[in-house]
Amino acid sequence: MTRTRISKVHVAPSTPIQASFQDGVFVIRVEGVLEKSACLEFERVLTQAEASGAARILLDIDRVDSLDARALHVVLRASRRAACDGNRLQVTRGKGHVANIFRLAALDQTPPFVDESRSF
Repeated sequence: MTRTRISKVHVAPSTPIQASFQDGVFVIRVEGVLEKSACLEFERVLTQAEASGAARILLDIDRVDSLDARALHVVLRASRRAACDGNRLQVTRGKGHVANIFRLAALDQTPPFVDESRSF
């Protein structure tokens, strides 16, 4: 039987970000409000995921209530880097206000979106 290996990744506790590495997938979950105060840590965790050698990076934003322009910019820059690096990054679509932000900014097709976090 194959064991599932899950490793927690250090993230500043004052941010709405959780990260783990599981079976070759680097999972980043964000919950609540993602704005200026958390964006440096958000970008650091995304950069760490990209450097990890993970086969897939999943950014789960389904529980994000609000994000500002800087957070949106971090996601879009990571998406552009992923396009040059094997398209390992996948982003959940978000819900409500967050999904509308991507749609209204005509960015709802830019990152490689997935419909759910697939229970990671």
